[in-house]
Amino acid sequence: MAFRNRAEAAHKLAERLSAYKGKNPLVLAIPRGAVPMARILADALGGELDVVLVRKLGAPMNPEFALVPSTRAAGRMSLTMPPAPARTPPTSKKRSNASSR
Repeated sequence: MAFRNRAEAAHKLAERLSAYKGKNPLVLAIPRGAVPMARILADALGGELDVVLVRKLGAPMNPEFALVPSTRAAGRMSLTMPPAPARTPPTSKKRSNASSR
């Protein structure tokens, strides 16, 4: 589904979330584009708006590639780790090469 802009997307989302209208929902927004959308949602649903500050931990060779999003709450750092990809440990490859000689 395509939208003309973020405001239109927020209004459509508010329609889909209309079951929460009047139940004072808390709408959390991440800065850089989501705050104006969250304001539209909070207003349409009669809820509250708060902002969650996050910091992207980028890959060493590609700063635009996010490894882990992190947040700081109550003085603690929280990391959201993606699931580790399934892979064969490099040491098992070396052993198989050595045994085939």
